[in-house]
Amino acid sequence: MVQAARSYSLRVRAISLQVNDFRLRFFQQRSSGDILARVASNTVIRDLVSEELISTLFDGSMVITYPFILFSQSFVFAAIVLLLGLLQVSCWLGQVVLFVVLLCAS
Repeated sequence: MVQAARSYSLRVRAISLQVNDFRLRFFQQRSSGDILARVASNTVIRDLVSEELISTLFDGSMVITYPFILFSQSFVFAAIVLLLGLLQVSCWLGQVVLFVVLLCAS
């Protein structure tokens, strides 16, 4: 049992040394400007994703909540709003399809 634990410990240490060697080689092969640019691009991507996620969750909850409020207040007004929303979505989908067709044709 002691031999197995010692063998496992040696394997983990060897893997750890290899990983650290890979990390060290990564930083040795790249200039500081390249590494800073990578960090900056990661920051931009992280901020974009987090802001978009929060915005999408908030907007999605509003899209689900407001129709219930509208229908509880005025069925006719809610139906008009729903029809206008469906019209807007269908126009947007039509533009997307037209864009894809034109993009594929060129």
